[in-house]
Amino acid sequence: MRVALALIVIGSIACSANPAVQRGAVASANSADSIAWAPGASLPSGRDHHGTFITTGGGRAWLWVAGGNDYKTMMSDTWRAPIAADGSLGEWIAGPSL
Repeated sequence: MRVALALIVIGSIACSANPAVQRGAVASANSADSIAWAPGASLPSGRDHHGTFITTGGGRAWLWVAGGNDYKTMMSDTWRAPIAADGSLGEWIAGPSL
């Protein structure tokens, strides 16, 4: 699957476990000046220090978020969202626990 060039920002830093997701559509791989940011589907729960990775299979691409913490609790859950051809994300779906 070919996906448009995009940046995805998940969660936050500075002791603020934020569920927000931002997508930056990149017009050119050679210029960060051309990024247009837009909100995406928020994670079901805010987190920081999580793992993030992409898998592909069956003609689909998925963005995964695994574990992390909310500055009170270590998390062992995983979430995945389908990545559309334009780089946008679909709704988050619960995955297996770590």
